[in-house]
Amino acid sequence: MACKTTCNKTFSQIVATPPPKKKENPQVARHKPNPNSFTTQTGQHFRPPKTREDHDYQKILITSSQEEGIISSGNANSNNEQCPSNVPDDVENTPPLTETAAANQTNKQTNDSIQKSSKLRTNNRVAPGAQTIPTAQSQKESFQCILCFRPCKSQGGLTKHLNKCRKSSTAVNTSSQPTHTVPEPEVEQAEAPTLTTESANVFENYIQDHTELSTMYDAIVYWRRNLFTLPSGAAGKLFIKESTRLINAWSMKSVLRPVAMKLLMIMPALLLQKITPKSKAKDHTEALKRRMGLWEKGKLDELFFEAISIQRRLKNTQKSTTIESIAKRFSAHMMNGRVSAAIKLLSEESDNGILPINDDTMKLLHEKHPNAVEPEPIAMMPGIIQPVHPSVFEQINGEMIQKIAGRTKGGAGPSGMNADDWSRILASNKYALASSDCREAIALMTRTMCSEKINADDMPSIEALIGCRLLPLNKNPGCRPIGIGEILRRIMSKAAMAVFTDDVIQSAGCVQICAGHKGGAEAAIHAVRQIFEENDDYAVVLIDASNAFNSLNRKAALHNIGVLCPIMHTFACNLYQPRTRLFVQGGAEIASSEGTTQGGPESMAIYALATIPLLNSLKSTQPVEDPVKHVAYADDAVGAGKICNLRLWWDAICENGPRFGYHINAKNRGSLLNHI
Repeated sequence: MACKTTCNKTFSQIVATPPPKKKENPQVARHKPNPNSFTTQTGQHFRPPKTREDHDYQKILITSSQEEGIISSGNANSNNEQCPSNVPDDVENTPPLTETAAANQTNKQTNDSIQKSSKLRTNNRVAPGAQTIPTAQSQKESFQCILCFRPCKSQGGLTKHLNKCRKSSTAVNTSSQPTHTVPEPEVEQAEAPTLTTESANVFENYIQDHTELSTMYDAIVYWRRNLFTLPSGAAGKLFIKESTRLINAWSMKSVLRPVAMKLLMIMPALLLQKITPKSKAKDHTEALKRRMGLWEKGKLDELFFEAISIQRRLKNTQKSTTIESIAKRFSAHMMNGRVSAAIKLLSEESDNGILPINDDTMKLLHEKHPNAVEPEPIAMMPGIIQPVHPSVFEQINGEMIQKIAGRTKGGAGPSGMNADDWSRILASNKYALASSDCREAIALMTRTMCSEKINADDMPSIEALIGCRLLPLNKNPGCRPIGIGEILRRIMSKAAMAVFTDDVIQSAGCVQICAGHKGGAEAAIHAVRQIFEENDDYAVVLIDASNAFNSLNRKAALHNIGVLCPIMHTFACNLYQPRTRLFVQGGAEIASSEGTTQGGPESMAIYALATIPLLNSLKSTQPVEDPVKHVAYADDAVGAGKICNLRLWWDAICENGPRFGYHINAKNRGSLLNHI
């Protein structure tokens, strides 16, 4: 009876102590019942506390449950039950409390529990049994917080709420009661790039006089690619951090801006040169550490001397044409995901790939790149170029750069860094924070190129970024010049085009379908076929332009883009207003002053918008009734209509086309007459 009387008393005066830990056989203890456990009327099971913090929570739960009259012993039908062993035996008998006293006692115990919870460690551990103790205030809810009495719908929700409630109660009671908190581990944070004059002191000589740096760059662009893969350790991270610093130097208009891009483009050739053809990864890491030390001291002349010495000792090897050699190269291309390059090896026209560099080839290349011509006023669309707010380009971020870098394929530009090298730097998890900072720096530079127009004095600062390697492809007959730009520029252009594409499609309309229309070529073919078949007196004329991308009047194109698609105007001007340097293998160089770089992600969009005024001008030469219906894909155009009207349409193209840089290639024209 004494034990039963003790159970009926208020548990606010009970100070339970945790039972001692006993070393037992785990196999036996797993199935051994705990005599100190007991259950409530709601079926909740209580276990003795394991730590002092659990003991404090256990005492609060037992007290609240006892005052609500919900605690029962392990067997409710027995009168000879025993209390839990953690209840002291020397508790005095006290009369039961009234309802008012019990309520006051409950409020006091709740305040005490909040103060005690402030001493607990801020972890995710929840007191045993705390999730499912209901109170008299809300009998309908099965899960209620013991600290703030807020009802929860599920046990998981109560667990999350209790963790938040414990932390909030800790913050409330810090002013009234001192707490002992466990210091949180320090998280590595990205330092904001602060480029000052001190950081550029090592390159002070090159900033004041660009001659020596330009000489190095002009020699490096013709070197053979002999780079090792960037190591994944501390040396690789240091290389990426230096690249990030140079990119930020240009974007933030620091003192390094005039030479930042050239320094960035000569870094791979100076720091990643293979020592020997059979050098190992360990040798590459040691070489990069040593060279980075020289780079940080500004000793570019020593690095250049080492790199050019390695280049001079490289052997000129010619690719074998045997079946075994072709099969080996085909397998290597397929394993690296270069499917198009592998297919070219098996093509019958693979021998017609690149023309040899001789006087005849150089003459063809010069003819393909004419000098700049001032546009006629009729080629300039009337209108005002509307400004665009920079917030439009905020969607260009590090995450977008990472996705684009992982999907970018292609060969190396003048710097020697191909798509795989940049993908390793920007899309790999090997460099953690260094890679993330580099992506954000490229995103910042892309947004700057899209929103801020570069002054004429600063145009030489991006000369190395827009430079290209020029390959004369065998057109059989003829020559097709292909410019291979820097992968960094290609990544930036793809990120910018992700923002421009919808605006370009809307501006181009349904007349020029190379602007990015999905299925545009198929739709044009079916439309022309339907027009041709439904009208017996119709004819179709197919035309093609000669050297279209390189002959486009650049000044007129940039102006018309500003009127038609203002969001793209600044980026296009920054890329194509300066003269583009094209480097031909063997030491030759050609300047590109007209047209666009064929092969660039932005080339098709620029050409599409630049030819819209020409296509629209053809409508004025047509009669009101039954005019010629035409559509174009880049420089290939087709017109369908009556023969008399097609003659007017042809004459208008021949007359107005050269004003926009569109010259008809009479050899490639075609016509189709219907049955009359």
